[in-house]
Amino acid sequence: MLATPAFRKSLHIAGTWRAGAADMAVENPYDGTLIARVACASPEDVADAIASAVRGGEAMATLTSGE
Repeated sequence: MLATPAFRKSLHIAGTWRAGAADMAVENPYDGTLIARVACASPEDVADAIASAVRGGEAMATLTSGE
């Protein structure tokens, strides 16, 4: 467990960091202590992430097994 909760309020999408639409607490289910606060993605963030993953998959499909 982290001594000090980590606070990351941004999303890494398509190689860049961007602000999240909101943030959410992540709590330890055993004792309810705050572990971290993380960014929440908007529908647009999700669409951008999916589009980036598709582009990455298409690029990977062109590589040989040795690359």
